[in-house]
Amino acid sequence: MVGLWNSKHFPLYSHTMLIVGPEHARTFADDRWTREQLARHLYETVRAPYASLLPDEEHGEGTNLRYGKTPPAPGTLIAKFPSPEEIHIVVAGGTAGRFSVAIPGWLGTKNGSRPVTRPVEFD
Repeated sequence: MVGLWNSKHFPLYSHTMLIVGPEHARTFADDRWTREQLARHLYETVRAPYASLLPDEEHGEGTNLRYGKTPPAPGTLIAKFPSPEEIHIVVAGGTAGRFSVAIPGWLGTKNGSRPVTRPVEFD
């Protein structure tokens, strides 16, 4: 999840879709994790110190926070995701192994769009 867009792009300014494969979903269910708990955990733990997000000799990309009027202090932990509500979690796929994928999304600010999902039911 750290590497979405790039490993120094913190925070994302968008929604993220996490597609959890059935075998990973079973592991979460066995441990009694809900979607909301997983989203909260990702929001709270996928963070990096501001200083590590600046461009350097090995990585030319960096956080857009450096362009702000008052950049954060070097040790400030920056969350990858804007909020737990902007991490959308669905279960999909087959049972060919423990495969899940994260898809960084679309602009989520007031000028962007909001995701719309609906359940698919089979008869």
